[in-house]
Amino acid sequence: MIAEYLLLVSLLDPFGSSYEEYVGNFTSCDKAHMYYIINFDPLVTSDGYRCINEEYIHLPEDWDTTRKEIHE
Repeated sequence: MIAEYLLLVSLLDPFGSSYEEYVGNFTSCDKAHMYYIINFDPLVTSDGYRCINEEYIHLPEDWDTTRKEIHE
């Protein structure tokens, strides 16, 4: 199965500003959500996360995909 959904997590820096960080690619948003719940503390994430289909975002040609797997 192709990992075509990107997980972006909104984090807080030490000064209280938020920024988005790419976490990895997943085969579904449900799996990305499970990964987020297991691996991120709500106290350091400001606005949660976004799961975006690669088809709807412009990625650089030299984009290095980090495929994440989560087993149910």
